Amino acid sequence: MPIALIIYLNKLSEQYPEQLNIIQLDNGSFHTTKALQVPPNIILLFQPPHSPELNPIERLWQYIKNHDLLGDLRQFRTAAIAYKNGVK
Repeated sequence: MPIALIIYLNKLSEQYPEQLNIIQLDNGSFHTTKALQVPPNIILLFQPPHSPELNPIERLWQYIKNHDLLGDLRQFRTAAIAYKNGVK
């Protein structure tokens, strides 16, 4: 069960109880499990299958893989910040 997601959804629901909150997610099994109880003021909007272009983190992972940055945490952090700031 996705404990962190459950905590996040509950906190979001409590923080904005009068608003309808829409969260966009990929189709990871931990996002789609039937055990996930979604608060009534939250709608989960799922991306189409096999659409990594809609998920910004997928582009970051591709950048990390292409630049062989998985071995050095400092180099990884510097590259992630550069990517976020638009440096290619």
